[in-house]
Amino acid sequence: GGEGGGGVISRGELEQQIRRISASAGDKRILPSSAFAAEESGREECLRPHSALTRVAVHAAIGGGDLFADAQSLPFLDGSRPDATRARKLKNVREAVKTAKEAIETAVPSLGRVLRTVVKEGFDAACTGYLGWCTNEMILINLAPLLPRSSSSSDALVHELVTTILHEIAHLLCGGGSHGPAWRDKYDALIVQVLACVKKLEVCSRCSTA
Repeated sequence: GGEGGGGVISRGELEQQIRRISASAGDKRILPSSAFAAEESGREECLRPHSALTRVAVHAAIGGGDLFADAQSLPFLDGSRPDATRARKLKNVREAVKTAKEAIETAVPSLGRVLRTVVKEGFDAACTGYLGWCTNEMILINLAPLLPRSSSSSDALVHELVTTILHEIAHLLCGGGSHGPAWRDKYDALIVQVLACVKKLEVCSRCSTA
């Protein structure tokens, strides 16, 4: 899977590249707007308007933990300005993120460290034109645009999150924002691994209930 592209790369080559990115997980407290400029887009434009994001401790009603958020969303997320309806929707979306990560790790166990330490949850309600973003240090998944779909099929939401996360991991493996042949090879290889695992689990499930 070089820059010229050559079909789906082998599992061994994929694992080697995953080990490389797993060895350098980063963590930042504040993501300035300029951080998004680090993503170099190709002809398929990846960059979207974005906010400066601050890491915030999330209220228990939204699932606890932390995520990166725009300034206007901080009172909602930390519970100082509660909104029960939005909180319920966001908690559902965060559960879907957890399920998506678990599905990916089941299919590609070597991505476990990347999923736990590199893939971060974000809530950029001021800029909902993007779902994911990647630099050499971290991947951010923007949950704000997913709130309207939180009451739809959970399977559909998990599927969208799986493909979004794998899309960004493929960028991380390439070290850039281009959607060229090298990115496509890595994305396709990841998708193949996950789909194969899902199909295997479905077969096992049918056998166990027969």
